[in-house]
Amino acid sequence: MLTRPLFFRILGRFGLSDACGKSRRRVRLITDDTKSEKFGKHMEFIHKLYNHSKKRYIMGYNYVLILASSEDMIFPLSFVLWLPEEHPGYRSKNDIARDELIRLKSECDKKGFGPGETEFLSDSAYCVQKVIKAAQNAGLRIITKPADTHKSEYGSEKLTPKEIIGKITGLQWKYLCPRHCYQRVRVRHHVYGSVVLTIRRRRLKNGKIRLSGNSCCKSGFLNNIN
Repeated sequence: MLTRPLFFRILGRFGLSDACGKSRRRVRLITDDTKSEKFGKHMEFIHKLYNHSKKRYIMGYNYVLILASSEDMIFPLSFVLWLPEEHPGYRSKNDIARDELIRLKSECDKKGFGPGETEFLSDSAYCVQKVIKAAQNAGLRIITKPADTHKSEYGSEKLTPKEIIGKITGLQWKYLCPRHCYQRVRVRHHVYGSVVLTIRRRRLKNGKIRLSGNSCCKSGFLNNIN
């Protein structure tokens, strides 16, 4: 990928920055997939896909992307065509994301670049062990949205994020900004270890309360819960 040299240059500049510069130059890797509608009788790999934004099925291509972001720049670091299951070269989207993270780590090692405090962001579709472990092995900090079924130890119980939120709603909340407060609790995930769960409480314009949160563990795992 032609953007690799730019990515390494950004990592190098981030590593030489002071605390203020690192805050401005935070490097993020955003993993997601996107769909592109295409028409034509003689185009290979066109597949029937559900487009959530259009709320209908389309014929086209599905790509798995890793985008790099720093300051006011955002550019593709990896761009892989997902192929349907009947194709001999089929890989799941999670397999593609994992393989691209492994390849990126290998290239960083060859160039002598560490990830620094690079963050890995994804939605719940990529919050699976194979992808998260690849990101951890690459030394990335991880921000993601796990499924509601993911359980962590809180006290003597194994609870889902929403169950943990239900346990702490009666505690005193810390002020963050107008209409926003937060709580931090420490839990333990059976794979990712000690995790600090940060719960946000927001008062919406209609007066309703919405709870959401982030968690962080010693190994650099961050996860985002709505």
